[in-house]
Amino acid sequence: MLVETHAHALKGFYLVENPGFVSGGSTKWLADNVLGVHQAAIFDLAAQAPPAADGLLFIPALSGAMTPTWNAQMRGVFAGLSLTHTSHSLARAVLEGCAFAFRDVVDRFAAMGLGHEEIRVVGGGAASDTWMQIKADVTGRPVRRVLVKEATALGAALLASVAVGIFSDLNDAVSRTVTMAEEPFVPDASNRSRYNEAYRRYRDLYDAVEGALA
Repeated sequence: MLVETHAHALKGFYLVENPGFVSGGSTKWLADNVLGVHQAAIFDLAAQAPPAADGLLFIPALSGAMTPTWNAQMRGVFAGLSLTHTSHSLARAVLEGCAFAFRDVVDRFAAMGLGHEEIRVVGGGAASDTWMQIKADVTGRPVRRVLVKEATALGAALLASVAVGIFSDLNDAVSRTVTMAEEPFVPDASNRSRYNEAYRRYRDLYDAVEGALA
């Protein structure tokens, strides 16, 4: 009950996914309702806080949870707040909380023997160096940008193009239209132990909050 399996548009393939938490929604909520800044400013603020956000934790379950458990009644939490925390800490904790939830899914795929070593990222969050590095550090995997602004729309267009014979197959379509960043963001070994400990505390917090809301 962590991932879903669907028939793929291509015969003989499957789409395995976690429909997930709302990471973009979490940054927008923080920007609009707590900090009063533009959503893009969240990434700049987060860059000014240290890894693990000075002990601050955030659970990105503002509209229920799909990881590490499916629970529509789960809700978001900031934990560990103190007078020393700043807007930088809050922004960093939100990005890290989303990355911890992402790690839940990545680790599950690995346990199933799915996926590759490198993670490839699309969407607005991929534009942030800070968030890309956080994802690499939290998961322990290289993370590379896909240099496509509207990846979902392009994917639909490529499937249609293959169907009508513009491209011979999807591999041909992707090789002709999709560009990857030359270099990935690689995990910073100096942050791994700190993030492993923060992730353990994140999972303990999730379990405690889930139990309290049951």
